[in-house]
Amino acid sequence: MLWLGGGVAAVLAVGAIAMFVPWGGPGGKPGAKAHEAAAAAKAAAPAAPKFETMIFQAADMAQLSANLEGLGIPSSDATRAAREVIAALGTIEPMMVSVELDRAGGNPAIHALNAELGNGATVRLVRAGPEGFKRESVVETAQTRFREASGVYDDCTFYASAVDAGIPNGLVSDFTQAFAFDVDWAQIRVGDKFRAVWEETVTASGREVEPPKLVSVEFETGGVRRVFFAYVPSNESVPRWFDEKGQGNARSLMRTPVDGARITSKFGPRFHPIYKTPKNHNGVDFAAPTGTPIYAAGKGTVLFRAMAGGAGNLIKIDHGDGLETRYMHLNAFADGLAVGGAVSQGQLIGYVGTTGGSTGPHLHFEIRVAGDYVDPLSFENTVSEALAADELRMYLAQRKATIAEIAQSPKVTRAAAAVDTSSVRCLTDDLPPS
Repeated sequence: MLWLGGGVAAVLAVGAIAMFVPWGGPGGKPGAKAHEAAAAAKAAAPAAPKFETMIFQAADMAQLSANLEGLGIPSSDATRAAREVIAALGTIEPMMVSVELDRAGGNPAIHALNAELGNGATVRLVRAGPEGFKRESVVETAQTRFREASGVYDDCTFYASAVDAGIPNGLVSDFTQAFAFDVDWAQIRVGDKFRAVWEETVTASGREVEPPKLVSVEFETGGVRRVFFAYVPSNESVPRWFDEKGQGNARSLMRTPVDGARITSKFGPRFHPIYKTPKNHNGVDFAAPTGTPIYAAGKGTVLFRAMAGGAGNLIKIDHGDGLETRYMHLNAFADGLAVGGAVSQGQLIGYVGTTGGSTGPHLHFEIRVAGDYVDPLSFENTVSEALAADELRMYLAQRKATIAEIAQSPKVTRAAAAVDTSSVRCLTDDLPPS
């Protein structure tokens, strides 16, 4: 039926052309040139083939072959294509596959196939005869390398100073978290020095295959220099920070549970900015823009999460042994945070706001021990247990190898900064006292 319809359409088209051609042209027959031109055009411009593209993931050769068969590809052809992909890439790893299917013959057939590994290595197969494929390309195998950048705090925000020095903007928060137990980021000084080393996986063209990961961090303030290295203990799955002797950076509580803040009111007696009377201030106020992330100062259980009068949106966390922290005036709570739920140290719990009795966006942070208020800035933190025995030996060996690789890694210049900080200003300078 389709063929007949096409034939009728062709006849009508030729007839239409003949109506506009003068009679008695060369060749002696009316419209001879028009008929010849139409026939030539039909022969010279065949319809372009159309392919259906299907995309899926495959964990290995067997799954790749099975997925192809699931698309209707004959088993022998699916196996042949899968073997060719593995041979070209030289490994059996999870991959993203894109298949161009040719359905012109009624049954689906592979016209072309692209397979890409997580590290960026890619192969393209193109049909070459009824029982074979041609490898068209294998490109961009990724490389894992260390990068290093250092800088000096310049009295704006640490974020701006770090990114301006060349540290990827996505790693700045991880950097500050590493020193959250030792450094009060609200009171760092102009001239304080910092250095970061991270691992990145990129292709030859510079395409990022995996997000960068910090492997070493360093900060020097007041003549005190601290250096930590990332290490995953054998019975854990997430890296932690340790110094040159294997002592972990973790303490019972973080000193600054909010990023990029400045202290606007300390612990102790003060003249209250709202009530206009002398009143004891039972915590520390950290001023920061609305929406700034707030973290759990330590591991514990959520006791309270709700609006509470002058405290605004309030979170209470029980850390055990009579230790409790409170976070007030939040703009919003983190998704999934619920009373009775467990939180880990450094976990996002909410965002800075100015709810309740507040003169501007800030976090009011309190520590209570056995019900008594304690100054967060002078609270004596318990040091975490250091690595020992075989675990310490493994850590020191890894640290030595990492230092050797870092020594040969390229340095990042200011021009390599991931974000233009020319327009970044000291946001907290515009915040009112809280």
